[in-house]
Amino acid sequence: MRHISASTWQPKRRLAPRGNGVAVRLKQINLSYATDEDRILMRINTDDRSEFRFWLTRRIITQIRAGLEQVQHQVAVSIHTDISDKSQLKAVQQFEQATLAEQSDFSSGFAIDATSYPLGEAPLLIVSATMKASGDHTIGTFHFAADQQIAIDFDPKLAAGFVGLLNDILKSCDWNLTAVAALPPAPTFFDFPDKKTLH
Repeated sequence: MRHISASTWQPKRRLAPRGNGVAVRLKQINLSYATDEDRILMRINTDDRSEFRFWLTRRIITQIRAGLEQVQHQVAVSIHTDISDKSQLKAVQQFEQATLAEQSDFSSGFAIDATSYPLGEAPLLIVSATMKASGDHTIGTFHFAADQQIAIDFDPKLAAGFVGLLNDILKSCDWNLTAVAALPPAPTFFDFPDKKTLH
C-alpha cells in the first residue's frame, strides 16, 4: 500500500475516554493518504505506547468537515456575543485559529514504537462521524462498528491542530474537497504543552 503526504499532530495536551472506555493519554495523531485504498489512514498513539488505526473515507471526511465548520461557528457565536456581522465574526475566527497555530510545534514525526494495538493492527473502517459543540470544546465521535466508537474531546487548540492536519492531507487527495472554512492553512505537525482526554 502506498501512502503519501503523511501529516502528524502531537498534542502536548492529552485525550482520554469517557463512559465505559479505558482512559488513554493521546500522544500523536497521524493522517496519511493511501492511494491504493483511496482512503485516509488515521493513526493515534498514546503515552502507554498503544496505537489505534482507522480508515477515513471521502464520505466520512465530508461529515467531519461539515461538523467542524458548524461547531466552529457555534463556538464563535457563543463566545463573541457582541459581534453580529458574519464577515467580522469569520475574521475573528481566522485570527484566533492562526494564533493557536502559531503556538504549536510542528517539528516531530510520528513515533513508530507501539507495543500494543487494543483494537487490532488492521485499521478499522469508520462508518460515521459526528462533531458536536460542548462549551468551547468539540466532541468528535467516530463509529467503527455496531455500538463501538471512539470519542475525542478537542479543546480549541486540539481542534485547530486536527483541522490543520485535515486541511493538509486534503491537498493530497483527489476528492475535490476544500479546506475546512474559517481556518488557516494546515501545519504538518501539531504539538501542545498541556493534557487532555481521549474516549
